[in-house]
Amino acid sequence: DSRELGQVACDVASNEVRYWDSRRDWANVVALNLLLTSAGTAVRLLGPNRQRQRDTLEYAQALTRWANGCFKAGCVAPQAEGYQYLNLLL
Repeated sequence: DSRELGQVACDVASNEVRYWDSRRDWANVVALNLLLTSAGTAVRLLGPNRQRQRDTLEYAQALTRWANGCFKAGCVAPQAEGYQYLNLLL
């Protein structure tokens, strides 16, 4: 179901955050694509129909991964594009 796919996407995004935090050599936005797409997917799939406290926690974790990816992209993108990542809404 979509919730399980959202959880997997969040796990992928978590691994990407760990990977990029350990390297600290974010070269460009393209390199961060897996982090941005997996975190965005997790947010979209885990956001609706939160019925339990656990659902809200998973959604919050997905939002955190998304924010982390947007921050990293904002740091490496050209200035005008960087502002878009820092002001991005899903």
